[in-house]
Formats: sequence, C-alpha cells, structure tokens
Amino acid sequence: YQRRVRGRKRVRDPFISLLKQGLSPEALALSFAFGAASGVFPIPGIGTVVSLLFIWLFKLNIVATQLVSLILSPIEVALIIPFIKLGSFVMRTTNVLTANQIAHEFKQGFFSAFRVLGLSLIHI
Repeated sequence: YQRRVRGRKRVRDPFISLLKQGLSPEALALSFAFGAASGVFPIPGIGTVVSLLFIWLFKLNIVATQLVSLILSPIEVALIIPFIKLGSFVMRTTNVLTANQIAHEFKQGFFSAFRVLGLSLIHI
C-alpha cells in the first residue's frame, strides 16, 4: 500500500501541478475546451497549430491543452470520412472517397494517401 502512495506522489502530484500551474478553474476549463476543439479539427496535422494558436492568444495551459488534443487524436482520424462527406455535401460535389479507397491509398504509402486526401480535405 505504501508503494502505491509513494508512486502516486512521484507521478500524479507533479502532473496535477503541471495541469494547474496557478490557473483559475475557468482558465483550465478553457484549456480543456480548446484542446478538444483542436483535437477533432477536421484537417489532420493542423490541430496542433490551432492548439498552439489558442494557447498563445488566450494564455492557456499548454500541458492541459495538448493533453486533451492528443487524447482526441484517434477520434479525429475516425471522423475523416464523415468530414469528407460533409464537405462534399456542403460544396455540392459528388466525388466522395470511400473507406476502402482511403485504406488503399494508405497501403500505397503516406504521401500517396496525403496526395489523394489532401485534395478531398479542401472540401471540409
């Protein structure tokens, strides 16, 4: 039992102090909210830039914002196809990629997938 308590003090307490960093609860909530917004940003890779912009503009907690953003990264990837379909609907285009086409492009290589997805992501 004492090992768990010591481990908690060594890992959890410094991490919690990094999250708080003297911020008010409102500022910490803003950090989490902007981290969530940048974590599901529809264009992969741009979420980090958006997150850093929010941190700089609003003087937010970088650890909390980036933590939430990185935790939501798998959701961002899962939302690529719905974002592409939504963008195609809004832009009134009919060239919508299927999940099989996207998987095929990723099997060909990252740059091949980015070349095909990059054009589709403009519709978002």
